[in-house]
Amino acid sequence: MTVRRILIVGGGPAGLTAGLALTRAGFEVEIAELEDRLAAAGVGVLPRTRRCAPCTASA
Repeated sequence: MTVRRILIVGGGPAGLTAGLALTRAGFEVEIAELEDRLAAAGVGVLPRTRRCAPCTASA
């Protein structure tokens, strides 16, 4: 089996959303972020129901 790996540069809302979608599609995903935490720019901007959550959580 071939391992499909993706590197996403940027851990903002778009990068996390892309990572979630690619993980669900079977890719191994790694996210590179310059800041000390992910989605720091989205805190306070995105409604709580639109924030990223583990695949098992329901929005």
